[in-house]
Amino acid sequence: MKNNKKLLALVLVSTILSQSGCGGGGGSGDSAGTAPTSIAAPVAAVSISALSSSSASAGATLTITGTGFQKVSAVTIGSVAVAFVIVSDTQIAITIPTVAVSGAITLSGSGFSVQSATTFTSSLPSPLVTGVSAVNVAAGSNFTIQGTNLDRVSGYQIAGVNLTIVNRSSTSATLAMPAQAVSGVLTLIVSGAAVNSAYQLNGYQPASIVAMLPQLGIVGSSVTISGSGLAAVTNVLFANGAIASVSSASNSAVTFTVPSGAASGPLTVVDRYQEVRSATAFSVVPAVTATALLSATTGATVVLTVTGTNLNTVTAAKVGNSSATIVNSSATQLVLNVGLGTSGTVMLTAPGQAAVNAGTIDSAGSVGLWISSVDFAHVFDKSSTDPTLRLTPGRPALVRATVLAPAAGTKSPQVNLSASSSTGAALGVLTMNGPANLPTAKDDYSLNNSFNAVLPAAWVQPGVKVSIRVAAGVGSSPASQDVSPTVGAPASLRVVLVPLTVGSATGVLPPALSDVQAALARVYPYAIGNIVVQKRLPLTISGAVDEKSMDWGSALSQLQQARAIEDPKAFYYGFVPSAGFTGGIAGLGYVGDRTNGGSSPVSAIGLDLTWNSNQGDPFNNMWEQWQETMVHEMGHNHSLLHAPCGGAGGPDPAFPNTNGDLSSLAVYNSLYDSDTQIGALSAPLTPSSTQMKDVMGYCGGNWFSDFSYVRAQQFAESRTAAIPQPLVLATAASVATPAPDGYLNISGELTAHGVLLHPASASVAKTGIDTATARSIYELRLHTVSGQTYKLPFEPVSVADAADETSHFWVSLPNPGEIASIEVLRNGQLQAMQQPKQAQSLKIANQASTAGNAQAMASAVSWASRNGRLAITWNAALEPFLSVIYVSPAGVKTVLGSGLQNGNASIDIKDLPSGGRFDLSLSSAIQARLVSFPH
Repeated sequence: MKNNKKLLALVLVSTILSQSGCGGGGGSGDSAGTAPTSIAAPVAAVSISALSSSSASAGATLTITGTGFQKVSAVTIGSVAVAFVIVSDTQIAITIPTVAVSGAITLSGSGFSVQSATTFTSSLPSPLVTGVSAVNVAAGSNFTIQGTNLDRVSGYQIAGVNLTIVNRSSTSATLAMPAQAVSGVLTLIVSGAAVNSAYQLNGYQPASIVAMLPQLGIVGSSVTISGSGLAAVTNVLFANGAIASVSSASNSAVTFTVPSGAASGPLTVVDRYQEVRSATAFSVVPAVTATALLSATTGATVVLTVTGTNLNTVTAAKVGNSSATIVNSSATQLVLNVGLGTSGTVMLTAPGQAAVNAGTIDSAGSVGLWISSVDFAHVFDKSSTDPTLRLTPGRPALVRATVLAPAAGTKSPQVNLSASSSTGAALGVLTMNGPANLPTAKDDYSLNNSFNAVLPAAWVQPGVKVSIRVAAGVGSSPASQDVSPTVGAPASLRVVLVPLTVGSATGVLPPALSDVQAALARVYPYAIGNIVVQKRLPLTISGAVDEKSMDWGSALSQLQQARAIEDPKAFYYGFVPSAGFTGGIAGLGYVGDRTNGGSSPVSAIGLDLTWNSNQGDPFNNMWEQWQETMVHEMGHNHSLLHAPCGGAGGPDPAFPNTNGDLSSLAVYNSLYDSDTQIGALSAPLTPSSTQMKDVMGYCGGNWFSDFSYVRAQQFAESRTAAIPQPLVLATAASVATPAPDGYLNISGELTAHGVLLHPASASVAKTGIDTATARSIYELRLHTVSGQTYKLPFEPVSVADAADETSHFWVSLPNPGEIASIEVLRNGQLQAMQQPKQAQSLKIANQASTAGNAQAMASAVSWASRNGRLAITWNAALEPFLSVIYVSPAGVKTVLGSGLQNGNASIDIKDLPSGGRFDLSLSSAIQARLVSFPH
C-alpha cells in the first residue's frame, strides 16, 4: 500500500513536469507568428495552512491542507520520509510510519521546500487483540490472546472483573479466567482507560456428573443427576439424541423428565459451552397400562385377568392391602390369584414407574365400578398415566373420567371433580357431566362415554392434584382416584406482524389481530392470555421489484435484522404480498434451537394468501392459507424440522409416523379462553376419513402431530425461561470506551455454492448475541487494511423451506476500520466466497478504500427533512448500501430502511416523535461506517 502511494505520487509529479516542458513555444508550425506570445497563469505557491491532527498512531492517515500541492514530490516528518497521496492541489494525505516520528512536516519539490508551523508527533500504536485461543473458557482456566502492542496493556477485564495476567509479550498474553463464571467483552486497560476488544468471552463452570437417581424409568418419569457445575445446564441428551428439557437446576443437581422417544444409554448434560457425558447408563423401560379387568371364582380363589400393555414387566401386585400371586403374564395379559374375601383396588408394580390402578373387586370377587382412566386435553387427549402428558400452566384443560361398569345398562352415579394446589389448598369442586348409563369399555374419541369438565385456567398450575369421586350406585360401591398431572413451566409468546413492501405492493395483515391469536392458541402450547399479537408499520424489502423476483432469503434476513435491532425478545412474522402468485415458495423461517431458545432468531415470512386451506381439519375450522403458512413457519422457529410428507426437504429423522401422519391420539378443539365450555373431540381423521397430516409437512395439514407439539413445547418453555435475561451483555460496555465508529455487523448465507455476504451495517450498539457454542465449527476471519486479522467463531442458523440447503449467520464486533477482505472457514477449511448479488460494486468500494478517499467518504452523504419526509443522498460508488434507524427519545429503535441502494432515498418520518436520533449505516458487503444526526 505504501509503495503504491509513492508510485502514484511519482506518476503525478512526472505528469506535472512533462506538462510544463511541452508546448508553449513558437515554431514554424505556428499559424500566427506575429501574434503576442501567451503567458500561462502562475502556479500557486506551495503553502501549508493546516494539519488534521498534531498527533496520530502508526498506520493512521493524516490530512494536510494548503495550496500548490501538485508540485510536491516528497514529504518528511522531521527527517523521516513518509508515504503520501496527492488528493488535489489543496490536499495531501500521508500515512504515519511504524517508526516513531516527531517534528515539522516538510513538503518539497523542484526548487522549493516548505514546513508546517505545527509540530507533529506520532503516538505509540494502540494495542489490538486480533485473536483468542477460545471464546468459551472454563472458570479458573487459562486462555491466550494474540495481537499487537500488547505490552502497553496494564490490565484486562471481563464485565468489570479483573483477569490475572500469567505472562505477556508485545504479540500475545496468557490470561486466567476468574474463579467465578463471567461473560462479556474482553476489555483492555491502556493508560488508565478501558478499551473494548472485538471479542466476547464467555466463562462457565466446568460440569461433572457423580450419580443419577433413579437409573431406570419410563417416559415421563423424573430423574435427578447430581454433581457440580450443573446450574447452567439447559438440556439432557439421551443416547439416541432425544432431548430432555431441564425442570430445575442448581450447582449440585439437575432434574428432568424422560422425553418421548428416549433410548437407554449414557446421558449427556448440555449447557451453552460444554457437554459432559455420564459414566453409567440410564435404562428406559416400557410403561405398563391396564385397560380391562375380569374376575372368576374357583373355590376359595379369585382369578383376576388384567389386559393392557407391557404387563410382562409387572413384578408384583396387590388387591387392597393383600398381595396377589402372579400366575402368568405376557405383554398384553396378566393373570393373578387372590383369596376369596379380598377386596379393594388392584395395583400393579413395575420397575421405573408408579403403581398402576387396574380396577377394583369386592369381597365376593366381583369387579366393581372402575375409573379406568382420567384424561387431560389441551390439543391432544392423554391419560394421566401417559408419560408425555404436560399441561400448559394457565390454559383451561379438558378433564375426562372414564367410569366402567362390569355389565351394560348400569345407571351412572354422580361424578365430581375436586382440585387442590401444590400447598394442599382447596381450589374447588366441579360436577362432571356424563352418560346416563355407564359404558363397559372406553371410547378414546367420544365425549359421550366419559364424564367431562373443564379445569379452570387458574387451577392449571404445577403441583395441582385432581381427585375424581364416583358416588355409590345401585349395587355398587363408591370409587375414587387421585391424579397429579404434569404441568410444565410457564410459556409466553409475543409476535409482531410486519407487512412487507416489495416493489409497489405491500403485504396485507389479517383484519383482526385476534384471528392470529386464535390460530396460534388452537395448536400451540400457550395459554391464550400469554399470546400477545402486535403489528408494525410496513418494512420495505430492498433489492426486489415484486414477489416473483424477490430473494426470499434476503427478505428473511432483512426482517431478522429489524427484529434484532428493534425488539429481540419478540417473534417477527412478515406478510409477503401475494398478488400474481402462481406457485413456488410460500414461506420461509429460521429453525430455532431447543437447547438455546433464548438466542434463536425467531423470524419468519409468508404469503398473505386468504384462500381457504381447510384440507384436514375435522372440526370445520376456517383455515385461511396465511394461517397454515404461519403455523408451519413459526413451527420452524419453535425448532421443528419437516414432517416426512409431500417431498418436504430435510425431514426430521426421528419423526415416528410414516407420511407425516398424526398418531392415534384424539385431537381436541378447545375454546381457548373459556373456563366452563367444553370443546370438541375427534379421531385424527379428516372430513374425508383419511389420516390427518402434520402441518410441518407439505401434505396440507393444519395441526401439529403430538411429536411436533412436544418439541414445540420444549422450545417454548426454554425460550420463555431465557428471554427475561438481557439479550446483550452490557456490563462491559458500561465500563469501557465505545468503539469510535460503533459496531460492524457482518452477515451472510452459507449455501451449497459457497458463502454469500449480505450488505454489512454499522450500529451504535452490538446487534444480537454471540451464538458460538462448544460445538461451533465455523469461523469468520476479517482482515483489515492496516494488517490485523480477527478470528471470530459463529454458529449458523438453518433456513427451512429454502429452495436449496441454506443457513444464515451474523457476527458483530467493534468497528475495526477499513476492511481488506473477509474469509469464512468450516473446520479450518476455507469456504468459497460468492460475489454478493446486490453488491456488484464491492470491488470498486474496496479499491476506493485508500487514504486519499477518506475526505470524499466523509462528505459523501447529505440529508434534509421537509414536509414529513427525510431525503438522503450518498456516494453509492464508494458505499453502495444505506440503512436507516430511528432512535426515539425513549430509546425505542425503528428500522426505516435496510440495504437501500442507488445513492438516494426518501423516507416517511411524519409519524416519528421529535427529539430522537437518526443512525445511518453506509456500507459495502464487508465494511460499514456510522453517521448520526438529531431529529
